[in-house]
Amino acid sequence: MICPKCGKEIEEGKLYCEFCGEEIKIVPDFDPEIENSITQILSDVADEAIEWHSKKNSDTESDEEDAVDDSEEDNRLRKEFLAKNLKAVGIMGAIFIVLILAFGLLWFFLDYRYTNYEYQLDKASKHVSNGELREAAETYRHILELKGHDSLATYYLANVNLAMGDEESALLLYKEVVADDSAEIDLRYNSCKSTVDLYVSRGNYKALSDFLLAMGDNDITNPFQEYKCSEPDFSYDEGTYEEVIPLKLSSKSGGDIYYTVDGTLPTTESEVYSSPIFLETGDHVVSAFTLNSYGVESRIVSKKYHIDADAPLTPEVLTYSGDYTSPTLIEVDVFEGTRVFYTTDGTDPTTSSFEYKTPIHMPLGKSEYRFITYNEMGECGEITSRNYNLSIKTNVSIETAQKSIVDGMIEINKIYDADGRSMEIYGRYLYLYQYVTNIDNAGDFYIIAEIMEDENGVRTRTGALFAVGLYDGKRYRLGLDEKNNYVFFEF
Repeated sequence: MICPKCGKEIEEGKLYCEFCGEEIKIVPDFDPEIENSITQILSDVADEAIEWHSKKNSDTESDEEDAVDDSEEDNRLRKEFLAKNLKAVGIMGAIFIVLILAFGLLWFFLDYRYTNYEYQLDKASKHVSNGELREAAETYRHILELKGHDSLATYYLANVNLAMGDEESALLLYKEVVADDSAEIDLRYNSCKSTVDLYVSRGNYKALSDFLLAMGDNDITNPFQEYKCSEPDFSYDEGTYEEVIPLKLSSKSGGDIYYTVDGTLPTTESEVYSSPIFLETGDHVVSAFTLNSYGVESRIVSKKYHIDADAPLTPEVLTYSGDYTSPTLIEVDVFEGTRVFYTTDGTDPTTSSFEYKTPIHMPLGKSEYRFITYNEMGECGEITSRNYNLSIKTNVSIETAQKSIVDGMIEINKIYDADGRSMEIYGRYLYLYQYVTNIDNAGDFYIIAEIMEDENGVRTRTGALFAVGLYDGKRYRLGLDEKNNYVFFEF
C-alpha cells in the first residue's frame, strides 16, 4: 500500500503512515463524478415529481368536459415519470452493488490477514528480527487468542518474555509446553532445558527437582536426572516376615540416603546408607530420605516391619554366579551374632570348613563355593551356592610370574638355586601363586607368597608377599601400610 500523502510504502495492516503520520483510510472515498451523478439524478427525480403533482392539481380544476382527455394525459405523464424513476433506481442500485462488493473484498482481505495463522506467525517473527519485542509479544498473544492453544506460539512467546526480562511469565509458558503431550518432542525438550536453566540461574534447586519429578521419567526430563531428588526405594514392602531380611535402600536420582531404624525421623546427622540393613527378630520402623548433590532433600519415607525369625538367614552372597574377566572379590554379608563357613570343593560346609572373615579373591578358572550361616546356638540356615568362571587374558602366565620371583631371590642371594635352597635354613623357600587382584592406581597383579618348607616337607608362610604384573611382568615386594593397604617396594 502506498501513502497518498508522501508516497512511501506502508506495511499491510497499518492505520497510519510511519513516515508522515497520514491516516490511512480503510474505506475508500466516493468518486466525485459518481457522487455528482447521483445528486443530479435525485434532483431530476424530485423536479419531475413536483411537475407531475402540479399538473395533476391543475387538471383536477378543469371542466368535467375535459375529464377524458385529462385522464389520458395523466396516464402518459405517469408512465414517463415511472420510466425515469426506474432508470434512476437502476443506476443507483448498480452503484450500490459495486460499493458493497468493494467493501466486501476489502473486509475479506483484511479479515483473512488478521486471522491467518501463518501470516501472523511470520509477522511476529519479523517483529522479533527487528527488535520489536512488545509488538512480537502482542502478535503471539493474538495467535493464542485465535487458536485457543498452540505450543509453538507459546514457546516463542516465552522466548520473547524472557528476552524482555519477564522470567516468571516465561517460566509458566515453558512449563506449559513441557506438559503438552501433543507438542513436538524437540519443542518440549527445549522448553524443559529453558526451565532448568532458569531455575539453576536462580539457585532454586528444590523447585527444579519438584518440577522434574512431577513430569515423570521420560525422554524429556531424563537428561536432567542430576537435578532430581527421588525419595528412597525400599527393597522390601512393609509387613511381617518369618526370616531376617537384608533391607536395601536406593534412589533413582542418586545422592546420599540418611536413615533411622528406631522410629525417629532421620536428619543429615543420621546414619548414611552404604550396605543392606539386616532386620532381625522384632519390630522395626525404618525411615529414610535422599539428599542430592545440590542440597535438595526428598520426602521422608517410613515403613514398618515385624520380623519373626527362628533360624539364621540363608547367607547373602553379594557376588553372583557367572563369568568374570577381571580380578573380583567374593563378598558375603554376615548377620550380627552369626558366623559363615564355606567350601571350595563342592561339599557342604560345616563349622569345620573355612570361616568367612574378609572378602575372598576369586580364583582363576572355574570354581564352586558353598556358604552356610550358624547362629550362637549352633543352628544353621540353608546353604547358598555360587559358581564362578574367572578368565583373564594376560601376557604373563602364572609359571612365568613365579619364576620371575625365584630369579629375583637368586639375584639378591636369598636363595642360591631354582629349587629355593638357602644357606639360612634347613630346607628351602618356595614362591607360590596365591590369587590375582587389582591394586588401586596400579593395575592387575599375580600375588606370590613366600613359603618355607622344612626337611620334613612341612610348609609355613613367612608373611612375605610379592606382586607380578599380569600384562607387563614387572615384579615388586609388597607391604601393608597402617590402613592395611598394599605398598610397593622395589625388588
